[in-house]
Amino acid sequence: MADVDIARARALMAAAGLDGLVVVKPENVQYVSGVHPGPASWLWRRAGPAMVLLPADDALAPAAVIPDTQEVAFRQGSDIRDLRTHPLWIEIDDVSGLLADDRPIEDVIRVAAQRRPKPADRPGTYDLDRCLRLLSDAVRERGLEHSRLGIELDFIAANDLRAVRDRLPHARFVDSTRVFAELRAIKNAREIAALRLGAELTEAGLRNAVAHLAPGMPAAGVALAYRAGVIEAARERGVASLEATWDIISVGPQPWGRGMTTAQVEDGALLKFDVGCTVAGLEADVGRTFVFGRAREYQRRIQARRADLRGFSCRAGGNARGRVPDLHARPLRPQPRLGLRPRGVAVHRGRRALRAGAGHGLRAGDAVLYRRHRRLHHRGPDLHHAPGPREYEHAAARPCRGALRRREMR
Repeated sequence: MADVDIARARALMAAAGLDGLVVVKPENVQYVSGVHPGPASWLWRRAGPAMVLLPADDALAPAAVIPDTQEVAFRQGSDIRDLRTHPLWIEIDDVSGLLADDRPIEDVIRVAAQRRPKPADRPGTYDLDRCLRLLSDAVRERGLEHSRLGIELDFIAANDLRAVRDRLPHARFVDSTRVFAELRAIKNAREIAALRLGAELTEAGLRNAVAHLAPGMPAAGVALAYRAGVIEAARERGVASLEATWDIISVGPQPWGRGMTTAQVEDGALLKFDVGCTVAGLEADVGRTFVFGRAREYQRRIQARRADLRGFSCRAGGNARGRVPDLHARPLRPQPRLGLRPRGVAVHRGRRALRAGAGHGLRAGDAVLYRRHRRLHHRGPDLHHAPGPREYEHAAARPCRGALRRREMR
C-alpha cells in the first residue's frame, strides 16, 4: 500500500494553493501509489510512462496512467482504482487456459500470439503523446483542466513539461517539489523499518569488505567485497525487498576522480566508504572511514577531533532543522594547522546546510537542504535519519574486526 499520508498531502496542497498534483517522478509515483511504476520509468527517468493524478478535493478520486505490464500489480497493490494503461515495447503472451497436458506446445504459442496486440500497436519504447492523452482525459473528467496543478519541476525534462502544457493548455503548472519534501520528511513505521534494514545490510557489507582487506587489493575489489556482503546478508535473512546497492569507495588520499578505483590497499592507507543500499524503495546511506594497519600520527590527531559527535542530540522532534548541521559541526570546526574542513557540512549561498538525504529520498541525488529558518511543526517521531545516531555515536569506540589491526577513523 502507499506510504503517503493522503490527509496531510491534501492539507499541504491547500496551503500551497494547489488543486491537485500531477506526479511524474518514479520515486514519487511509487510513494503515492504503493506500487513500483515499472521498468520504463526507471530506465528513461522521464515523465510519461507512469503518472498519478492526485486531486486536492477528497471528493475526487485519484487516477493513474501506467504501462499495461504493470496493471496486475496495481490492481493487487494500490488503492487507486482508476487505472489507464498504455502499451510498452514489451510483448506479452497470455497462455491462460491453454496449458492442457495433451495440447502441443506449438499450438499454445500460436494461439497466445494471436491474442496479443499486433507489433504495430506497440511503440519502440513508450508513446508519450498517448500517455499524456490518458492523463489529460483524467484531468478533464475531474473538472481540473483550468486548475492550478503541482508537478515536480526539479525532475521533469523541459521537453516533457512542454508536452504536458500542450495537452492541458489552460491548466497552470507550478512546482510541487516543496510539497513532496515536506511529505517525505515524516516517515511511517514501514519506511523506518525499511531504512533500518537497509542500514543493517549496509553494515553487513562494510564488515565483509573490511574482513577481506589485504595489501595490494584495489579499491574496486573492496567495492566488490562490500556488494557481496550486502547480497549475502540479504540472502541469509530472506530479504526479498533489496533492490540495489551503491558505493563510493576509495583508497588513499584521492577520494574521487581519476585513480580512485585503482589505488591499492597498503599499510597506513586511508579507506573511505560512502555506501548504501535500496530496500523497498528507500535508500540507506552510511559513511565510514578506516585506516588499514597502523595509523599515522596526523591521522590519530584528526580522529581525536572527530570523536565528539554531540550534534546528534539536536535531532529531536520540534527542533529547527537548520540547527542540526551547526551543532553537528561544532566539534569539527576548521583547524588551520591540520588543514581540516568539516565533512558533511556545505556552504550553500552563505547558509550552512546539511547535504544528507537523511532517509528522505528514494534514490541517490534526492538531497534535502535544511535551512536555518525551516521547522517541521509535527509532534512525535518525525524526522528519521538513516543510519541512526547510534551507528555514529559509538563509531570512534567500535574497533574494526579482521585479520589485521585497523583503526576506524569515523
